[in-house]
Amino acid sequence: MSKEVLGWSQAVAVDPSEVLALPASVRAVVKGKVGVTPKVFVMNPSLSESFGAYNHEELLGKNWSAIFKDAKAGVRSAMSEGTFIQAGKVVKIADAKIEKWQSAAGSAIEAKLVAIEDDATFVFETAAGKTIRTTADKLSEESVTRAKALATE
Repeated sequence: MSKEVLGWSQAVAVDPSEVLALPASVRAVVKGKVGVTPKVFVMNPSLSESFGAYNHEELLGKNWSAIFKDAKAGVRSAMSEGTFIQAGKVVKIADAKIEKWQSAAGSAIEAKLVAIEDDATFVFETAAGKTIRTTADKLSEESVTRAKALATE
């Protein structure tokens, strides 16, 4: 997957033999898109709403910005309207301030921590308004400790 797509999504691979194990809402979306695999479905974390479905032929253009434009706009709209249903527990950080956060690899960003989802995904927002989602294993121990402290304040 390209960085264009991964910047605002999370890839999940499902083998065709496992489709029956998916929630009914997801199976309905999968069955509605014909064509050969791979197929890409853009859904919210709780898998209750679909923002787009794409089959192999539609993905061949590799112009990811154009291909996923409508799905990305739908996700952004749902998030801004507060209708983008998150999976599980979300702790929002009140009065977040821009701070320096370090990755496990040693790189750093300046952003504010805006939420922690399911005690595992850390959501940051840069001064430019870009949203960055990452997991604890990709953050330094110090950054994880600081983030969890902010979540309990």
